[in-house]
Amino acid sequence: MEREEQTAQHILVVEDDAVMRGTIAELLAEEGYSVAVASGGEQGLAYLRQSPRPALILLDLMMPAMNGWEFHSQLQHDPTLATIPVVLLSAVADFQRRRGKLDVAAILPKPVNIARLLEVVAQALASDPTPDAPSR
Repeated sequence: MEREEQTAQHILVVEDDAVMRGTIAELLAEEGYSVAVASGGEQGLAYLRQSPRPALILLDLMMPAMNGWEFHSQLQHDPTLATIPVVLLSAVADFQRRRGKLDVAAILPKPVNIARLLEVVAQALASDPTPDAPSR
């Protein structure tokens, strides 16, 4: 079991809704991923700047203080973070139309379909050229 934890792909979940954040984190952990959570964009950026690089970020778009659009913009301006694949989670009706404005691996509508979430996570991680980050 310990060896499995050391080699788990690391995912950061940035989501302001505590129930959604906890549910996604628990689901991913049950699938064998190492998971960190942040309750907003500012906390997510702070985590990224002081912790091992995650292999993937799951990002809510609509959050108070720093929303997902602003968070993603900050990622793109930091060369060490810009290449981390991002999957957007959004209840915003026009997110597909706005997708062209963001370079993301995928966009999932809320409420999130569990099977689709796991499929998208696996696909995004399979296409990530960076090495796995160690789990914390």
